[in-house]
Amino acid sequence: MNFSKGKMSAPGIQTVRTDAQRKYYFGTIVKALTEQTGYAAKTMHECLKMMFIRVHSTGLQTIGLHAERDENGRYKVGSTTDFSTIDQEQYNDCIRDWTFANMKLIIPMPIGGRSNEKTI
Repeated sequence: MNFSKGKMSAPGIQTVRTDAQRKYYFGTIVKALTEQTGYAAKTMHECLKMMFIRVHSTGLQTIGLHAERDENGRYKVGSTTDFSTIDQEQYNDCIRDWTFANMKLIIPMPIGGRSNEKTI
């Protein structure tokens, strides 16, 4: 096992989100929402982070539906850059669930299950 920058890794185990996950997120999830809303991809990505990633005062990030503001009225927006593969899947799930419940928009799942760049 390797330890670097606070991350633990083992041979054959992907701990940081995969390129396929990143491509699926931007190429399927963000794209579907930009087509539905008319927002630019970068704006849509920032909106999703604002809605679903909470940064705690300890620096810990959690994923879920969050619209909380800090003491100055600003959103505490997290980042997807250092997501693990599991974090990315949870984030995608939250977005797909919210999108269906609130917009009646079905965002396709990746072909072959999770973490695949192709969609159904």
